[in-house]
Amino acid sequence: MAEDKNASQSVQRQLKLGIVGIGVGASEILPAMEQIPEFKLVAAADINPRVLETFRQRYGAKTYDSVEKMCADPDVEAVWVSTPNKFHAPHTIIAANAGKHVVVEKPMAISLKEAEQMIEASIKNKIKLLCGHTQSFGPHIRTMRKIIRSGELGRLCALHI
Repeated sequence: MAEDKNASQSVQRQLKLGIVGIGVGASEILPAMEQIPEFKLVAAADINPRVLETFRQRYGAKTYDSVEKMCADPDVEAVWVSTPNKFHAPHTIIAANAGKHVVVEKPMAISLKEAEQMIEASIKNKIKLLCGHTQSFGPHIRTMRKIIRSGELGRLCALHI
């Protein structure tokens, strides 16, 4: 167990993350992302100049008025897609075609055809594509993870939520 604790406390490398869409979905996950040492928020894209300025000031990150511009930034290694559902597929495909790994919030797409196009783009460009859920960043989930990793309740055998 001590080995796991040490591994979780020392960060080998930070993933340079850009986020597209700084609206409702992003407001739920950004505070948690700040606390994850393996992530470094390096960029954001949105159509609202006011939220971009707020993001730039808070995170010291670059900001862009389009996903295409952000994905052209060589410092961005992965893109978190937090835009309205109808944009998940096009924004994921843009990021994949730029060679960026992608985490897209749920729902992954609004049609099976879009989901298939997203998968095809990830395979073609050899990037990782993950459909994530903002709940994993919630305080209740992060607290459970901390308790489990600490070992204070013993070895985890099963989890039912």
